[in-house]
Amino acid sequence: MGHQQRIGRGAEGMGGQGRRLGEYVDGRPGNPPPHQRRGQGSLWHNSHRNDSSAPRRTLHCAFIAREHPQQTNQREYLQPATAQRLSPLARYILDVE
Repeated sequence: MGHQQRIGRGAEGMGGQGRRLGEYVDGRPGNPPPHQRRGQGSLWHNSHRNDSSAPRRTLHCAFIAREHPQQTNQREYLQPATAQRLSPLARYILDVE
């Protein structure tokens, strides 16, 4: 497998020592086999006990093929100031052209 997504603290926090996605997911309780991790663009995610007193933050993302309608029409929620900062590629990916 070529490039692997890195997660965790990246170059800013740990000198580029973030873990690879496979290192984070493999071996976790409830880890589904690879054939169950593939799907229609959904990302498998898992949560574990929060042993700290700090709140936990998550980011949920989903991607769907362009020929299907968006769950959230991004054009309706895109603020003009944000739209001005988007690159042509970002506008295409978000389908807000």
